[in-house]
Amino acid sequence: MHRRTAACSSTGWSVVSASYAARVDVTVAMFGVKVSVVAASDDGCVVQLPDRFVRLDASGEARPSERPGSTSGDGAIGPFTLREFGSTQRLAWSGGGGCSVKARSRVVFWGERWAAIVDTHSITVIDGVANKQARVELPIYAPWSGCVVNAGRLWVGGAQCVRVLGLGELEAVLATSERTLAIEVRTVYPLRRADAAVEARIAWVFDDDDALVNIGTQQVRICGRFGFEKGTTIVLRDERYPNKFAIADVPGRPSVRLLEDDVVVRTNVGVVRGKSKDPAATGAAITSTDPRLEELLAEVARDPDNDANRLVLVDLLQELGASFGTWVAEGGARAKRKEALGPLAHFLDDVEYRGGLPWSAALVRRPPVDAELVARAANDLRLGMLSTLRIGNGPRAVYVPFVGSPRAIGLRRVDVNDREIAAALVAGGRTQLTHLYDVRFTKPPLIKLLAHATFDRVVEIETIVQGQHLAGLLARLQADEHGVFARAPRTLVLRERFGHDSLLFGPAFARFPDLPIPKLRIGAIDVRREDDRITARITTSALPIAYWLEPLANALPQLAALELADRSARLAVEQAFPHATIT
Repeated sequence: MHRRTAACSSTGWSVVSASYAARVDVTVAMFGVKVSVVAASDDGCVVQLPDRFVRLDASGEARPSERPGSTSGDGAIGPFTLREFGSTQRLAWSGGGGCSVKARSRVVFWGERWAAIVDTHSITVIDGVANKQARVELPIYAPWSGCVVNAGRLWVGGAQCVRVLGLGELEAVLATSERTLAIEVRTVYPLRRADAAVEARIAWVFDDDDALVNIGTQQVRICGRFGFEKGTTIVLRDERYPNKFAIADVPGRPSVRLLEDDVVVRTNVGVVRGKSKDPAATGAAITSTDPRLEELLAEVARDPDNDANRLVLVDLLQELGASFGTWVAEGGARAKRKEALGPLAHFLDDVEYRGGLPWSAALVRRPPVDAELVARAANDLRLGMLSTLRIGNGPRAVYVPFVGSPRAIGLRRVDVNDREIAAALVAGGRTQLTHLYDVRFTKPPLIKLLAHATFDRVVEIETIVQGQHLAGLLARLQADEHGVFARAPRTLVLRERFGHDSLLFGPAFARFPDLPIPKLRIGAIDVRREDDRITARITTSALPIAYWLEPLANALPQLAALELADRSARLAVEQAFPHATIT
């Protein structure tokens, strides 16, 4: 008897010791072709085969069926909720638990109390009222293709068969504390044709005595040491499923049984018990219980470059026993970073630290969108430690409450690619902002809102444009219809959408004298206006001279001064700008 047990403590499970549990019977309805369980029927399920639909009942009999109009069974969701949670799903229940559900897993519900997660190698049974869980490991790898709960059974399709398990037996697994479960597997053949008789010819015999048999225009391999000879004509009878026969009649010999009848396979499998790790669980939120926290956080927000304030805040967090302060004191181990970030851990990526505190971050691509989790994170004190928060590839539905939160008092650099974000910044009183990224000048409602006094301290605005749309952008910038650039001197940063900034050099620099901006930056080139003089600065030596010299010389022949990061190109630059001061 095969015995297999397993533990999974690395994912939050713990195994409890005990003896053997009651038996669970599994009926395998073998079709031998690709199948999928698509709906419930009166006393079973509807199975989709490659060429038709059949209705499978508990006895293993299959009858013709029409295409189903519904894919639901008699399951009820009861105390459970199943929602998107980042890149996975989160199953939670009123008993106080929760777990992750992988993308290729399926969840079914029944009895206003029970749920099961069907995976390729296991079935996890959950009692949502008693808050109990047990994962039954399957003896084989079995990718599923559809499953339903109906008629007191769980019907799981996959691997050319449908597996049927009794719900009562699955529930009984949670009534014990045993870690080993006896399983009996019985195979039935819903497409069986017991009276089938097909003539076939042995086309080849392999070294292991398996035989390749021609059946009409098809070839089928017969496994087993039956002593077949090449060229022999035999009769295959009792077709269990397409081209799988149980008996072979060989001339001059007794019939050979290829498949046994009513074989029951008994095995013991592992049962993993305990509480799974809830993906929503994080380190504790930092709430304002001490007035010193608010005072220090305000100091950090007022002067983000003062690391002394940050160190004092870390000391206070440690003194108050906050997990974040403890994490910093222990050296900021990467393994504990998620716990240290508390509710923000689900939402932030690329987090950079300064003085032990979060300084810059971006939203993860697929954060949880649960309103309660978003609200908890937006109200966490750590949000006020960030000076930069980028939207990245994250959703606006999460970014808006973050940047507009009363906690986000330290923000200086944010993305403003939509009016909704700008409105949240205005409503939140984000008057300390200095840098706005990815501003869309093609959205008049957004640009009109950027002329609000909230943004008067902004010194740099970045926008992204494709080369063919540059002329239209420059016309809108020159018009400055809402006075965004008239309110304060601001640097405009232009980026080409696909990274080809050199395509913007000539056209943008040629229009610079007409633009209502004192400074324009494209890639590593800064051009500025000082009184009536136009000067330029090349900020890196990594930019090849061939990329910028000719476009800049053609666009701004009146350049008064040029500062170079790479002095080796000075001779060529002096020839291009004979009247400019080169440094």
